[in-house]
Amino acid sequence: MMASFGIPIHIKLAEAIVKDGGFLENGYNWRSRLRQKFHIHTNNLEYIMTTSISTKDATTASYERSGFSQKMGWGDRPALILIDVCKAYWSAGSPLDTSANPESVEAPASMRRLLAAARSAKVPVIWTKVYYDRQDMADAGLFYAKAKMLTVWQKGDTRGFDGYVDGLVPEPEELIVTKKMPSAFFGTTLAADLHLLNVDTLIICGVSTSGCVRATTLDAMQHGFRPMVCNIL
Repeated sequence: MMASFGIPIHIKLAEAIVKDGGFLENGYNWRSRLRQKFHIHTNNLEYIMTTSISTKDATTASYERSGFSQKMGWGDRPALILIDVCKAYWSAGSPLDTSANPESVEAPASMRRLLAAARSAKVPVIWTKVYYDRQDMADAGLFYAKAKMLTVWQKGDTRGFDGYVDGLVPEPEELIVTKKMPSAFFGTTLAADLHLLNVDTLIICGVSTSGCVRATTLDAMQHGFRPMVCNIL
């Protein structure tokens, strides 16, 4: 399913933010336009963007009591990254199939809406793709010792679970980051690519919450990018 770790935001608000591109346009930036569209008072905007629309759960309440719920806020130049979106997570017979989870089943549709909004606004779109080319999976390191199902991304695997999901396919000009570990930053040029694009905020969606999305979210913050993780609608 789409991530709830980090800074969850309602998918509709994410769409609106991405549509504005995060840039100044006709004298209005995305904050003022978002307020106009959703009739949000200035004092409540930051809270709504960084808090799920649904009732806070026990984990969120615990973070607040512990002092870990401060808000980073948004920057001005966002990019969208889709983490490891492939058939492996929504195909019967796949060792990674999440179709038994109703929220996960809904995730591709939410990601399609978010992707369409980003493309419409000319916001940079980035995809991650896992790939292993060693027959013994040695290039997966200790990750493979924990997760044998990583073979769905091994060179020569014929099951087809590494294929893209319908409606969630990169355009030729969109950046594809090939990775071997959970974080999209580890052992890749993603940080340099984002700096070259002058990005300061990374809107994150994909699979899975506890693994690659979480790792990418943490590394985004550590590399100086504001991570905004989208929650499912």
